[in-house]
Amino acid sequence: MATPGGGGGGGTPGVGGVTNITGDGQVVKEGNFSLPLVVEVKDATGKLVAGATVTWAVTQGGGRFSEGQQGDTQDRRTTITDSMGRAQNRLLAPVLGFGETFNQTVMTASTADSSVTLYSTTYLA
Repeated sequence: MATPGGGGGGGTPGVGGVTNITGDGQVVKEGNFSLPLVVEVKDATGKLVAGATVTWAVTQGGGRFSEGQQGDTQDRRTTITDSMGRAQNRLLAPVLGFGETFNQTVMTASTADSSVTLYSTTYLA
Protein backbone atom coordinates (compact mmCIF):
# COMPACT_ATOMS: atom_id res chain seq x y z
CA MET A 1 0.00 0.00 0.00
CA ALA A 2 1.26 3.44 -0.85
CA THR A 3 1.97 6.12 1.70
CA PRO A 4 1.32 9.87 1.38
CA GLY A 5 1.15 11.02 -2.20
CA GLY A 6 1.31 7.42 -3.41
CA GLY A 7 -0.99 4.98 -5.11
CA GLY A 8 -0.73 3.50 -8.57
CA GLY A 9 -2.15 6.51 -10.39
CA GLY A 10 -1.25 9.35 -8.48
CA GLY A 11 -1.67 10.83 -5.06
CA THR A 12 -3.43 14.01 -4.04
CA PRO A 13 -2.21 17.30 -5.56
CA GLY A 14 -0.49 19.52 -3.01
CA VAL A 15 0.22 16.69 -0.57
CA GLY A 16 3.85 15.76 0.10
CA GLY A 17 5.32 12.49 -1.08
CA VAL A 18 6.03 10.54 -4.23
CA THR A 19 3.48 10.73 -7.04
CA ASN A 20 3.33 8.88 -10.36
CA ILE A 21 3.52 11.31 -13.30
CA THR A 22 3.69 8.88 -16.22
CA GLY A 23 4.50 5.28 -17.07
CA ASP A 24 2.19 3.34 -14.76
CA GLY A 25 0.16 0.55 -16.39
CA GLN A 26 2.37 -0.06 -19.42
CA VAL A 27 2.19 -3.22 -21.53
CA VAL A 28 5.69 -4.24 -22.63
CA LYS A 29 6.96 -7.05 -24.87
CA GLU A 30 9.16 -9.50 -22.96
CA GLY A 31 12.86 -8.60 -22.90
CA ASN A 32 12.20 -4.98 -23.95
CA PHE A 33 12.42 -1.69 -22.10
CA SER A 34 9.35 0.21 -20.97
CA LEU A 35 8.77 3.84 -21.77
CA PRO A 36 10.07 6.08 -18.98
CA LEU A 37 8.52 5.71 -15.55
CA VAL A 38 8.41 9.22 -14.06
CA VAL A 39 7.64 10.19 -10.47
CA GLU A 40 7.55 13.54 -8.72
CA VAL A 41 8.64 14.25 -5.14
CA LYS A 42 7.11 17.00 -3.00
CA ASP A 43 7.70 18.00 0.61
CA ALA A 44 4.95 18.24 3.25
CA THR A 45 4.05 21.75 2.04
CA GLY A 46 3.63 20.60 -1.55
CA LYS A 47 6.88 22.11 -2.87
CA LEU A 48 8.91 20.12 -5.40
CA VAL A 49 12.08 18.56 -3.96
CA ALA A 50 15.24 18.62 -6.08
CA GLY A 51 18.07 16.27 -5.14
CA ALA A 52 15.92 13.67 -3.37
CA THR A 53 16.98 10.03 -3.58
CA VAL A 54 14.33 7.78 -5.13
CA THR A 55 14.69 4.02 -4.70
CA TRP A 56 13.13 1.94 -7.45
CA ALA A 57 12.34 -1.68 -6.61
CA VAL A 58 10.65 -4.61 -8.35
CA THR A 59 8.54 -6.20 -5.63
CA GLN A 60 6.77 -8.86 -7.70
CA GLY A 61 6.89 -10.39 -11.15
CA GLY A 62 10.46 -9.87 -12.32
CA GLY A 63 12.33 -7.38 -14.44
CA ARG A 64 15.00 -4.86 -13.58
CA PHE A 65 15.67 -1.15 -13.90
CA SER A 66 18.01 0.43 -16.44
CA GLU A 67 18.95 3.70 -14.76
CA GLY A 68 20.58 4.80 -11.53
CA GLN A 69 22.99 3.31 -9.07
CA GLN A 70 22.50 -0.40 -8.48
CA GLY A 71 21.27 -1.32 -5.04
CA ASP A 72 21.72 -4.59 -3.21
CA THR A 73 20.04 -6.59 -6.00
CA GLN A 74 19.58 -6.35 -9.79
CA ASP A 75 15.96 -5.25 -9.34
CA ARG A 76 16.74 -2.28 -7.06
CA ARG A 77 18.22 1.06 -8.22
CA THR A 78 18.42 4.63 -6.94
CA THR A 79 18.08 7.87 -8.89
CA ILE A 80 18.06 11.53 -7.86
CA THR A 81 15.27 14.01 -8.57
CA ASP A 82 16.05 16.82 -11.00
CA SER A 83 15.40 20.55 -10.52
CA MET A 84 11.69 19.94 -11.16
CA GLY A 85 11.47 17.29 -8.42
CA ARG A 86 11.19 14.46 -10.93
CA ALA A 87 13.03 11.16 -11.21
CA GLN A 88 12.70 8.56 -13.91
CA ASN A 89 13.66 5.02 -14.76
CA ARG A 90 12.88 2.32 -17.31
CA LEU A 91 11.96 -1.28 -16.63
CA LEU A 92 13.56 -4.09 -18.60
CA ALA A 93 10.61 -6.49 -18.84
CA PRO A 94 11.37 -10.07 -17.83
CA VAL A 95 11.62 -12.93 -20.32
CA LEU A 96 8.62 -15.14 -19.67
CA GLY A 97 8.97 -18.71 -18.53
CA PHE A 98 7.79 -21.79 -20.40
CA GLY A 99 4.02 -21.75 -20.74
CA GLU A 100 3.62 -18.13 -19.61
CA THR A 101 1.84 -15.73 -21.95
CA PHE A 102 1.93 -12.67 -19.69
CA ASN A 103 3.31 -11.47 -16.38
CA GLN A 104 2.45 -8.59 -14.06
CA THR A 105 5.35 -6.67 -12.55
CA VAL A 106 4.77 -4.64 -9.40
CA MET A 107 7.27 -1.87 -8.67
CA THR A 108 7.73 0.84 -6.07
CA ALA A 109 9.41 4.21 -6.27
CA SER A 110 10.14 5.47 -2.77
CA THR A 111 11.88 8.09 -0.68
CA ALA A 112 12.59 7.90 3.04
CA ASP A 113 9.05 9.19 3.75
CA SER A 114 6.79 7.99 0.95
CA SER A 115 6.28 5.53 -1.86
CA VAL A 116 4.12 4.92 -4.90
CA THR A 117 3.28 1.58 -6.51
CA LEU A 118 3.52 1.15 -10.28
CA TYR A 119 2.43 -1.75 -12.49
CA SER A 120 3.53 -3.15 -15.84
CA THR A 121 2.31 -6.13 -17.84
CA THR A 122 4.76 -8.17 -19.91
CA TYR A 123 3.45 -10.14 -22.87
CA LEU A 124 4.91 -13.01 -24.88
CA ALA A 125 7.06 -12.07 -27.86
